[in-house]
Amino acid sequence: MKNNCFRKSNQMISELSFGCSGYWGLPIFKYKSAEQLVVTAAEQGITLFDTGPKYSMGNAETRLGKIIKNNKIMTNVKIATKVGATLLNNGNWIRDFSYTGIINSVKKSLIKLNVDHLFLLQLHTPNIKDFNSCEIEDALNQLKSNGLILNAGASADGETAKYLATQNFIDSIMITYNPITKNSLDTIKLAYQ
Repeated sequence: MKNNCFRKSNQMISELSFGCSGYWGLPIFKYKSAEQLVVTAAEQGITLFDTGPKYSMGNAETRLGKIIKNNKIMTNVKIATKVGATLLNNGNWIRDFSYTGIINSVKKSLIKLNVDHLFLLQLHTPNIKDFNSCEIEDALNQLKSNGLILNAGASADGETAKYLATQNFIDSIMITYNPITKNSLDTIKLAYQ
């Protein structure tokens, strides 16, 4: 597996990552099968595993955390998760990019994932209005200074992605770019500068 330098951190990560979401984390997909996929990916040199608290109806982080705890090969992998969604007591999810929401979400994720820090924390589809105050930037900077996250990023598209490509508190952007959807090329170039 080819490794690349994660630009601002000078840490090496695998060129491919493994997304721990969707069907992979649902109870209908057997735990042993999910574990085998993750362990095989790690054995093949994948070092970055991406998940989120909302994925698989809230089960993806817990499942990945159990796999990390039970498999020595997972000791040195890098974990990415997301913030921006909060589960209410009634079972509904709400968007939450408040300072407190971000800090609390990370603390819960660390417990579920059985790790003491995250390689990458990504804002999960924020919109441009979420940055009208400094709460997001302040929360990310606080998490970095406490050693709970090493890098901050966002999963975003359009004008939000373009805005974030110019911000110093963002280390990476996950955007949509494929043979059908190529309108993010300008954002990629902007982020690369």
